[in-house]
Amino acid sequence: MMIVQHLKKNEYEAKLDWILGSQPLLSFITNVETHPTIGTINGHELLTFDITIGAEPKVTSPRLSLNFKAVKWTNFRSKLDQQLILWNNDLSLNSPLNIEDYSMFIANSIMLATQEAVPTSTSTSKSYALSEASKSLIKLKHQAYRRWKRTGDNIDKQRYAQNQPRCARPRRHSAVILFDIKAAFDSVCHDGLIYKLNDLRLPKYIINYLTSFLKDRTASIEIENVLSRQFNLKSGTPQRSPLSPLLYIIYTAASINEISTHTEHGLFADDTELWTSVNTMTSLSFRLQHSVDAFETWCKSWKLKLQTTKTEMIHFTIHPRKKYKHSVEVKVDNTIIKPLYHTRYLGVIIDKQLNWRRHLDHIKTRIAPRIGLLRYLSRTAYEPNSMTMINIFKSIARSIIIYGHPVLLTADQNVWNRIQIIQNKALGAALGLPIYTSVDYIHKISNIPKIKDYATILLKQFIQTATEKNDITAKKHLQDVLEKIL
Repeated sequence: MMIVQHLKKNEYEAKLDWILGSQPLLSFITNVETHPTIGTINGHELLTFDITIGAEPKVTSPRLSLNFKAVKWTNFRSKLDQQLILWNNDLSLNSPLNIEDYSMFIANSIMLATQEAVPTSTSTSKSYALSEASKSLIKLKHQAYRRWKRTGDNIDKQRYAQNQPRCARPRRHSAVILFDIKAAFDSVCHDGLIYKLNDLRLPKYIINYLTSFLKDRTASIEIENVLSRQFNLKSGTPQRSPLSPLLYIIYTAASINEISTHTEHGLFADDTELWTSVNTMTSLSFRLQHSVDAFETWCKSWKLKLQTTKTEMIHFTIHPRKKYKHSVEVKVDNTIIKPLYHTRYLGVIIDKQLNWRRHLDHIKTRIAPRIGLLRYLSRTAYEPNSMTMINIFKSIARSIIIYGHPVLLTADQNVWNRIQIIQNKALGAALGLPIYTSVDYIHKISNIPKIKDYATILLKQFIQTATEKNDITAKKHLQDVLEKIL
């Protein structure tokens, strides 16, 4: 039980902040009671309560951990033999498809035998008592807070400020670096790509087709109506071919294998991103630099060149307006990459404060001439058809407004209020309505849902599509977004 004295009446909740300021501890206060005043001090009461403090439980790892010390090898061999007997020995292994089926059969047999004989390691969450050092630190902080509020002395205020960050949960720095590979599709080495296709154990006829697709391609250069002689191309994929992005993905899929586990990555065609999060600026620079060096080494080995002038980085700061003495700096090909205020990734403009103002301004700039076009079509038509104008609105306006909605759905409601205003203007222009028309009336006569509701519907449809296509990664990320907004 803890006893607190000299707390002014009706200010108990405000005075408990220094007790609850010990995160990442989990604190639970129960049995709060007040008692008659002490002595002759007016307006002060005795406050008693029970507080239970324990360590925050460790989050269970999503990875499957097997306990090979407790494995029963007799059961493993027996189960494996039972599975292998099920294979039809009359089948020949002459074709690549038969070989692939046989490989999958063996892999599934081993998996079933493992599940039968190898138990999984179960980690139990434990609650640890608070150390004496932590108790002393919290006590010093509370004492400094009480002296500061009682006397107003700046020295006590400074002591409280010094202890505050040590008791509170540490906030994290995050940074992302976006690479630009010079002439990405034109730099794909044919021999290296064929090697990777063989390494994937693709059927022979597919490898032969892709080899024929790449080999014996020629090019010539024209300068001032003078055409050079033809020469063979030993690298690059054909422009505007639907196979080119897929071949580039296969070529660069192994680029993240050497990157440390503390750094996340994103690959989308020729766009590559690395990001990480850590408590200190020094560790943030070190982690990013280590991962950048690994990625740069891989690019050199496979004849890809990073374009430093177009490589960008953003530091998502804890204090967006604070200027750090030593900012995050990363070297790419001996060129220092400094953080920018905002950048563009896959059509979405991301700023370091994640307030999406730049992205909203970009949407307004793109949508303005389209709203003008909708207004012009609505006014000049002799008998404008509402359904036709709504379909035009959906195709040329709403597709721009809703772009990037899986990311924006987790943004603040003020962001969606601004997006809703943009849709109201576009929809009103399409229907030829005055600007003072009620928003509810516009959506009622047009049968168009509000923009955030429509984005949520699209998100649910994407989750259903990912489930049908067995896309586990996309389904997991989209469900995480849906859980945050519901």
